[in-house]
Amino acid sequence: MAIDQNLSANVGIGILVWCVIYASDYALTIIGARLYKRYVSEHVTTGGSYELNPIFQRDVDRQRLISPRFLLMLILVVVYLLFVADFFKDPRFFVLVIGMLYLIEVPVHFRHFQNIRLALMLRRDPTLAQGHIAYKRVLSYNLIALDFFFYGVLWLILALVSGSIFFLGGVLGCLIEVLRFYWLGVRVQRAEETRATVLPAPQTEAEEALGDVPAD
Repeated sequence: MAIDQNLSANVGIGILVWCVIYASDYALTIIGARLYKRYVSEHVTTGGSYELNPIFQRDVDRQRLISPRFLLMLILVVVYLLFVADFFKDPRFFVLVIGMLYLIEVPVHFRHFQNIRLALMLRRDPTLAQGHIAYKRVLSYNLIALDFFFYGVLWLILALVSGSIFFLGGVLGCLIEVLRFYWLGVRVQRAEETRATVLPAPQTEAEEALGDVPAD
């Protein structure tokens, strides 16, 4: 397929494009976090940080434009891509890996645009949202895992139709993300259940009233 051939013949350009995509992911995250805090958080909370990836939560919460973790990940992935392109003689390995990196960013960017669009609509007209809804963290993780699942199915269909290694990489990348976010959800849910068993159950009003009555 043409996209596979172009990527395998232009490794440097392929890596550069990924750097731009990855940088835009972080930039949109910071923009979305700022807008969420100002216009959305009073109506919707997600049980924790705006950022779902634990690696970047601290930097996003601080709204740091320059993130050391982001720069480190960027450098590590670039080095890894250069290694794959140089070590494996078959260029399809590079196309597979770059397909993973490119195509998992599609649902991520789509989610960014949704969040930013929502915030801008509420900035223009705050009456569009009434009341408040609070998601548990596990729900946020399960929803994004579901996004990756559906996009993975789309990349699988395109891979089967076109025979492209690039789209096959997208399938593998989305599968990894589905498992990762599902596992994060499981961990969060287990932590909440553990806290619930450790902390005493809140007293009802009747129990509190009885507790105020001195014993005979």
